[in-house]
Amino acid sequence: MLKGKKIGVIGGGKMGGALIGGMLARRLVPVEGLIVADADQKQREEIKKTHDVATTESNRLAAKSAQVIILAVKPQNMAEALADISGVVDKSKLIISIAAGITIPFIAERLKQGARIIRTMPPTPRPLSAKG
Repeated sequence: MLKGKKIGVIGGGKMGGALIGGMLARRLVPVEGLIVADADQKQREEIKKTHDVATTESNRLAAKSAQVIILAVKPQNMAEALADISGVVDKSKLIISIAAGITIPFIAERLKQGARIIRTMPPTPRPLSAKG
């Protein structure tokens, strides 16, 4: 599913970082297949240093350039993140939310363009090892 797809991760904190590390360790996506958006400059620098992936402070830019968008922001920041990306998300994009307590209808109402949405909750914010 991820082969040849650009992945945009919105939120480069512990959960976003763990997902990035896991995808790279398992070679699910190449480094150049990822872009990470985070408002915090120090967080962007840490993600760049740790994983050598492209980073941006713009949620919109990350969403526009990706076919799969992982929403890894804190629940209290979700409405703002969705407002940032709503103009560039349509049914061609797959949205994956890992935010606790944020429902699919909450996301769908804010995107309004028929985006495909998956909601999941990873069990822990630690990267998977390459061995599994």
